[in-house]
Amino acid sequence: MAKEEWRAVKGFEGAYEISNIGNLRSIDRVSFGKKYFGKMINNAQERCGYLVNILSYEGKRKTVRRHRLVAEAFIPNPDEKPEVNHINGNKTDNRVENLEWATHRENTAHAWLTGLTKIPPAEKPKKVIQFYEGQQIAEYMSIDIAANINVISAADICKCCKGKRKNAGRYIWKYKEN
Repeated sequence: MAKEEWRAVKGFEGAYEISNIGNLRSIDRVSFGKKYFGKMINNAQERCGYLVNILSYEGKRKTVRRHRLVAEAFIPNPDEKPEVNHINGNKTDNRVENLEWATHRENTAHAWLTGLTKIPPAEKPKKVIQFYEGQQIAEYMSIDIAANINVISAADICKCCKGKRKNAGRYIWKYKEN
């Protein structure tokens, strides 16, 4: 296990620190002439499962998610991806090695692939097979997953599977027969 390392919380430097394992603490400070002593900050959990806290400092107040604080402090984001993904799917595991920056599409695809997103009850999706130059190159649990991973319109893949379109995104698509 890595040694716990602390860094300032972005936007609240001088008031809070986040660790590489997801702990949050306030630090000794003076704000508006009043002395505050640092302490560990307890977890609060949203209904959807993420750990959140309300931070305040010098009149500024903000609700933040713990995983985002860890990512902002410890994980470079050269592509400026807007979301933070929990690699193992556990929304309370905010260790730096369990987090990565992601686009919304990548985050959604990860949730489908790992079974974190429930299949809509109305209809169980059909598996699809992806072909390139006559060779099968991949199989997906649903059109939506294939669309997210390949950055192709789900509607175009569906039309291809139904024979209403020759290809989608330079690939041939077919429903998998059960």
